[in-house]
Amino acid sequence: MAVRRKIVYDGWNPIGILDADNNLLYSFMWGLDLSETLQGAGGVGGLVSMTVYSGTNAGTYFYCFDGNGSVVALVNATTGAMAAQYEYGPFGQVLRATGAMAFINPFLFSTKFYDWGMGFYYYGFRYYDPSTGRWLSREPLGEKASYNLGGFLDNSPINAFDVLARPVQFCWTLLHYLRGRTCCWSFRSRLVRIRLLVPISRSESEF
Repeated sequence: MAVRRKIVYDGWNPIGILDADNNLLYSFMWGLDLSETLQGAGGVGGLVSMTVYSGTNAGTYFYCFDGNGSVVALVNATTGAMAAQYEYGPFGQVLRATGAMAFINPFLFSTKFYDWGMGFYYYGFRYYDPSTGRWLSREPLGEKASYNLGGFLDNSPINAFDVLARPVQFCWTLLHYLRGRTCCWSFRSRLVRIRLLVPISRSESEF
């Protein structure tokens, strides 16, 4: 039996899900994503909380992420109890999902909307199948972006994240200590942009 849902967006970020009668079922609050802006990284790692408006799980839940912006847990905002936990394969396959909110929460790998029925992620421009590690449609920019028009993150999803199913943004990071500072190198593929971030001084210089 098909169930109709309506999704309300603020830019690229979903902020609400309504039923067919326009009753609000879930709302979402967003903060700064991995780009340290509201939507510069397509919302990856920027989802703050989810509020459920009816049923036994009604309440607000906070999101917890790993370093690539994938949701690893939901925590009840009132009790602090763990409401959901997730483990993923390297290409986003859901290997383990536990907790009362595990299959209610729609945001999983790379903070992208997951269709539990079909098993696909929605990235804004394309759908992604984690079981095959491929997009369901061709790269919108064609071979200007990649010779592999259906490949995901140049087959390196551990070292990168995809913003909106467009040319990949690499987040290769090398952590090392230099005179007591922790430095992070970041390389953005195909945009020829390299940044050195020094968290302690909160300074950023581009080359």
